[in-house]
Amino acid sequence: MRDLWNYQYGGPVAHHPLAGHFGQASPGQKAAWCWVRDDGDTATLWGVVPGHGVGSAITVSGEGGEPRGVMENPPFVP
Repeated sequence: MRDLWNYQYGGPVAHHPLAGHFGQASPGQKAAWCWVRDDGDTATLWGVVPGHGVGSAITVSGEGGEPRGVMENPPFVP
């Protein structure tokens, strides 16, 4: 759960899109990330916490690269 709250992108001032989401969820509660393809060149990264809903972290558009397998950590978008 803490990873969802701490996820950031952008700069020079970082944007934390999920910092205010998930109500009373505890920092140690299990959570998950999920990429959902919106169309051919656009996908949205979602975070979900059981019992506390879902939140959209970022939508990325443009040509993609080659699949790399299982994502172990949330992506870093410069």
